[in-house]
Amino acid sequence: IHFARHGPVIEPDHEEVTIQRDFWGFCAIGFILKYRKFSVNHLQQIINAAWRIRGNVTIIGRDSYFYILRFEHVDDLNNICSKGPRAIDGALLALEK
Repeated sequence: IHFARHGPVIEPDHEEVTIQRDFWGFCAIGFILKYRKFSVNHLQQIINAAWRIRGNVTIIGRDSYFYILRFEHVDDLNNICSKGPRAIDGALLALEK
């Protein structure tokens, strides 16, 4: 029986890769350190009201206690992620770029 030694070569669309890299470059993964989960809308309202940043933060996804946050400005992303966990409505939100 003949087995292929190599799979097919996939050529990525360089324009699509650039678009995706630009999009995800403004995102951070957040983890809530508490037993309860926050709804996306509730967390969205708290963040935009409490954080004093130049642009808005949009929560684009959630899975259990993990959230994906997208910042309008990369400076806001860097600033928020560099200052450690944030207190959010009695819980801690840890962010990582």
